[in-house]
Amino acid sequence: MCFLEALRAFINTLPRGHQYLEPNINDHFDVFSNVVLIIPPIEHVEDVISRIHSHPERSNGVCKLPILARFDTILVDVNTEL
Repeated sequence: MCFLEALRAFINTLPRGHQYLEPNINDHFDVFSNVVLIIPPIEHVEDVISRIHSHPERSNGVCKLPILARFDTILVDVNTEL
């Protein structure tokens, strides 16, 4: 499934009562190529700083191997009970 199809599928799951624009192939989307997370301390673990990356394969210049695509995945456990 391509991004546009996935976005449309997601919009279709949103509650009715709001008007949403239908995304199309000519739309542009701002996305982050990386995000820095500062993870709070966990018992027996020091503070963790992590950088999450997302980028397609890209040129590294003439006569050099390309920079490989990288799409990090993060899983977040949202615990509302503190």
